[in-house]
Amino acid sequence: MISQLVVVGCILGVVILGLLVMVQAITLTEIAEAGRRVLAFAMGALVLLWFLRLVLVAIVVPWLLAMKAALGWFVLVMLALVLMAILAHVTIYGFRTKGSVKGRSHGGGE
Repeated sequence: MISQLVVVGCILGVVILGLLVMVQAITLTEIAEAGRRVLAFAMGALVLLWFLRLVLVAIVVPWLLAMKAALGWFVLVMLALVLMAILAHVTIYGFRTKGSVKGRSHGGGE
């Protein structure tokens, strides 16, 4: 499907260029110059994409693997902190409850 779309686009481009040459709106020399520019741009873009791929593979992939390991440790640390907070809350609440019961019973006995 995509290849057919590319072929149709190329055929349409050739037909439009042919019409422009027939009505003498553009010369064959100008078409050749534009073709060289397009080819140079395409080659530059391919070289840039190749270089970016090398950079991504060499730098970003190991960094993402390190971040994956760090994320695992982050989850474990957060889980431990939550459990410690729950334990601290239960302990403090237990001391408050026992202290208030003693205070009431002692205060009521006087």
